Amino acid sequence: MAAVLHSCWNALVKSGADKQSAVVAVMFGHVPASLICLAFVGLPSPDVWHLVALSACFHLAYPMSLQKAYQTGDLGQVYPIARGTAPLLVTLISVFALGTTFTGTQYLAVFLMIAGILSLGVSHRHKTPDSNRATVWAMLTGCFIAGYSMVDGLGAQISGNPLGFFSASCLISASVFFIHALIWRRRNITDVAGPTMKSFALGGTASYAAYIIVVWAFSQAPIALVTALRETSMIVALLIGIVFFREPVTRAKIIAVCVTLCGVIILRVA
Repeated sequence: MAAVLHSCWNALVKSGADKQSAVVAVMFGHVPASLICLAFVGLPSPDVWHLVALSACFHLAYPMSLQKAYQTGDLGQVYPIARGTAPLLVTLISVFALGTTFTGTQYLAVFLMIAGILSLGVSHRHKTPDSNRATVWAMLTGCFIAGYSMVDGLGAQISGNPLGFFSASCLISASVFFIHALIWRRRNITDVAGPTMKSFALGGTASYAAYIIVVWAFSQAPIALVTALRETSMIVALLIGIVFFREPVTRAKIIAVCVTLCGVIILRVA
């Protein structure tokens, strides 16, 4: 469910004429849901607020990098590279820095999913300056995704209040975005009542719901496995790109999707 919701709000941002305003509107759209959630679950414990602040930093950097990637690249290129880079980094950090252990079957499943996702992005890449620039921005976006995935996963496990943890992080990042918009680009704020209202209402709610599911899952299973499975949203993004953005279907894309699905099935069996 998180994968489907996530790919849908990314497609909504990609379809907008002003990518920056759309991304900011999505960030603002987290605020109503965060306030409602905190009213029920409360704020996280004081001992994890340093992780909340670090999480907010990564969540601030991520949309800025993402909108740069979408300005120069297609959904079918940017999305898989960004989402495929993240689980690869998270898996490596989990194993070598956190001492997480997996079975051989789980390793196989994770790397099949990563290989499928990354190969889809690479196969979609055109050898042009804009395409190369989009690839760099997409990979940087993947680094920020890996960063907030690790921090949010640890915060969710330590605090015992994953919903409150992420909601607090959302409010901090949205507040910084609001201050930035007031100083540098007030149109990001005024557009919420007009051109980017859909991104605010639908995109913001979908984005918040998608990641709340993921943060909760972090408290139930290893961070690397959750991150890898969540990135199967690539398949939904591929279908959206084909149907709504008229992006071409190639043999490489079909193979990449099949490899990814094999990884999902193996992970489920494992």
